Amino acid sequence: MLTRYLPIVFSLLIFTELNAQHSAPKDEMILHSQVQIMDRSDRAVNELYKLCKIWGYLKYKHPEITTGDLDWDVQLFSYLNLIDSLSFENLLLHQLPKIENDPLGDTSHYKPAWLGDNKLLSAGMRAYLRTAATFELQKKQQYLEPGRWNITPKFKENKYPSISYDDDGIKLLTLFRYWNIIEYFFPYKDLIDEDWDKVLMEYIPKMLASTGEQEYKLLLLELVCKINDGHGGIHNDEILSKYLGKKQIPIGIKIIDQQAFVNRIFDTDLPLEVGDEILVINGEEISALLAAKRPYIPASTKAAKLRILSEYILRTNKDTVQVKLLRGNSELHFMLPTQKYNPLQYVQRSIPSNREISSEIVYIYPGALKPGELESLLTKYKDKASIIFDYRSYPTVNIQNILPNFLLPVPQYAFKSSQYSKSKLGEFPFSQDYKWGEINESYYKGNFVILVNEYTQSQPEFEILIYRQAPSVTIIGSSTAGAIGNWIPIFLPGNILTSISGNGIFRYDESPVQRIGIIPDIYLVPTVEGIKAKRDEVLEAAIKYCEGN
Repeated sequence: MLTRYLPIVFSLLIFTELNAQHSAPKDEMILHSQVQIMDRSDRAVNELYKLCKIWGYLKYKHPEITTGDLDWDVQLFSYLNLIDSLSFENLLLHQLPKIENDPLGDTSHYKPAWLGDNKLLSAGMRAYLRTAATFELQKKQQYLEPGRWNITPKFKENKYPSISYDDDGIKLLTLFRYWNIIEYFFPYKDLIDEDWDKVLMEYIPKMLASTGEQEYKLLLLELVCKINDGHGGIHNDEILSKYLGKKQIPIGIKIIDQQAFVNRIFDTDLPLEVGDEILVINGEEISALLAAKRPYIPASTKAAKLRILSEYILRTNKDTVQVKLLRGNSELHFMLPTQKYNPLQYVQRSIPSNREISSEIVYIYPGALKPGELESLLTKYKDKASIIFDYRSYPTVNIQNILPNFLLPVPQYAFKSSQYSKSKLGEFPFSQDYKWGEINESYYKGNFVILVNEYTQSQPEFEILIYRQAPSVTIIGSSTAGAIGNWIPIFLPGNILTSISGNGIFRYDESPVQRIGIIPDIYLVPTVEGIKAKRDEVLEAAIKYCEGN
């Protein structure tokens, strides 16, 4: 029962089993759609916008499509060939799969408002779609099935690993597939900054204008970043990796007010110091680098975006880079060696799993725990006055089945979870509430302080919702990454892997965690002065809190 809510590791730490778990319904090898959109006027873009919505809605509703009788990707190509006609909608209506019998179900089923929009659709198309709307969602779907624990969707899409990147039909198939998945299966669509309909209108001409593999993939990366989901992005792509840089300056930086300060050094031979302000990298000022990389950052919050930007501006394909920095009042120039880009070194620190800060205060770092170690540590430290639990990382072991029974005196509701509806397209009902913990008179009664920041993402955020129900828990630090819910893969033409948060996790009052994060009880962010002095100000604040309580 516990594992049904277990969010999957955020995108830096996953990508296994994806090929094994994904199967395409039919032929994987469509190289050419034979579609060329000659008319790219506003009229044609409006028709393509309309076609995307009609095609996507029927994909999950019409039984002739859901049962696999039609290859809906190939059908799209035939419909796209009608776009240049001034009678497009009438021709489309006559080519759409017929509804021969009276549909089962009832008219109370979910109907998007656009189905009845007389400014968008003709009377004949509105009547056709209203009839299609009364079909119940089929349990067996050609392009969709329930995923892990039956709470998230699993998308069964052709990957089409070999495509022409200048093929108009393939480019529009990509856009239409992704747009409709977000439209109907993204639990946080209402939290997207931009109007999702306007995004579709914007990207139709952009996709058609793109040329070549790199431009196609960069445009897709820009698109998937529009959903403001830290579980998004495009993963393991060689072209994008090369564009962003396959090497890095072996340091970590903290961005504060558009300034970049060195806060970690991975190569001890570098002539840099913690606290140095990086001004220019290879002739480009930090502000220009931030602006150039910002559209390609998948993140839910500003802090999480800056976290990823702090890595991306250090990436390069060069063996050495020229860096200008400020140390004190001196401007220095260095030619620095690079190393292979390794995102994990930013997420996890090389420090011990635990240590005693004083006779009454202990520190536990879950990013270095070994299997079975946490249980031993809790037994060892259960009589200490204070435990500091540093969640500014990703845990290496499953913690959610251990800590609730240590911290909670009685079972507690911690959150609400929404999941996609199996019967009403586009709806996300809440699942049954679940209590965590057990009746426990010997629960921990000392100070249990959890440290958080923008590296606290997904699984840790989910777990903190549980732990903060305990009377002894205090959270110190800055807002977390705000990306929560099971990580769900999506394949796009060209064998491009992207992903979303596939189910919604909300506080028990139904307010979102996505886009906001866990809000600390004591809010504190590192300062420039603290970085230069090589201080961990958040940990210092936690120790001070424990000493005063």
